Amino acid sequence: FPMAQNFEQIQPLLAADDTTSHAQLERLRLWTEAAYAQLQLTLAARKRDGFVRELHGDMHLGNMAMVDGLIESKIIIFDAIEFNDSFRWIDVMSELAFLLMDLQDRKLPAHANRLLNRYLEYTGDYAGMELLRFYQTYRAMVRAKVALLGVAFGGTDEQIAVARAQYARYANLAESYSQAAPSQLIITHGFSGSGKSHAALTLAESLGLIRIRADIERQRLFPERGEAGLNNGRYSPQATAQTYQRLLELAQGLLQTGWGVILDATYLKHEARSQVREMAETADVPFYIIDLHCPDTLLRQRLQTRAEAGGDPSEATLDVLSAQQNGAEPLSDAEKVKALPLRCDTAVEGQIAALMGLLAPA
Repeated sequence: FPMAQNFEQIQPLLAADDTTSHAQLERLRLWTEAAYAQLQLTLAARKRDGFVRELHGDMHLGNMAMVDGLIESKIIIFDAIEFNDSFRWIDVMSELAFLLMDLQDRKLPAHANRLLNRYLEYTGDYAGMELLRFYQTYRAMVRAKVALLGVAFGGTDEQIAVARAQYARYANLAESYSQAAPSQLIITHGFSGSGKSHAALTLAESLGLIRIRADIERQRLFPERGEAGLNNGRYSPQATAQTYQRLLELAQGLLQTGWGVILDATYLKHEARSQVREMAETADVPFYIIDLHCPDTLLRQRLQTRAEAGGDPSEATLDVLSAQQNGAEPLSDAEKVKALPLRCDTAVEGQIAALMGLLAPA
């Protein structure tokens, strides 16, 4: 209802002779109706599974402030919608979509990507990604409507021009969400400590990818670490196989809904790499291997430093590294064609910037 209401309320606010904006509004209306019909089962499942909750309802950057405290600064989110239950009881993905849309509108796509990936890592709510663009389109049109309402009862020529420009910006952003985006599938390849996660994060933020980390998903699948040792608990061969299978399943779901993916894992075994490559071929998306190279002394130094600091999702030890090195299966000639080498002892950002011409989708 609120989505349909947006279109009804915007239409009379557009200039009668602005045929371009009227045509765009109609395209967005038809797309929204079609997407809503297609997503009925997903929407019902979200409500059933507890993802529709009492939330803020209007969580964009204009309703946030960084407030300095005596000990630390905190983000304060204010002006929640308390007067309308239907606007406040929403899917968590709709709430997140407003903030993501606002960051993208402010030309901060990397910030939006980091927020989205952090949310997914904390929650595992990858199923909600099917709805994200649907909700982002809605949220962009909310802001588009607000821009026009500001001059609905008059204003100076300058105010009206500014409002119409804001409307056009938000409407164009909404339409960008409604259009299929090119996707791709990337995996990392390298030993623990080689900088895979940093490289994957940099690529995700540069290309708008969803980063799925093996360390995070392994802990989600196996909350209890179990007995110490390389072949026990969450690090047993069975647990490792289940973790890589989970990465495949998540990547497949994301590809099917039009998202590009980077899988952050060692991928030292040929079979695991082949499964991902075959999935990319089936989905007809580009496939690349980010091949991390790192001197052994630096690998060991990094693992020791990380273990002493604590708090990292990776639990790799020097014993784990030795086992990886002994069991690693090198890239085949066919895989090397898809491999993009990176060195861990050189700034990753500069190396990735040099690869963007190849990796950035057309």
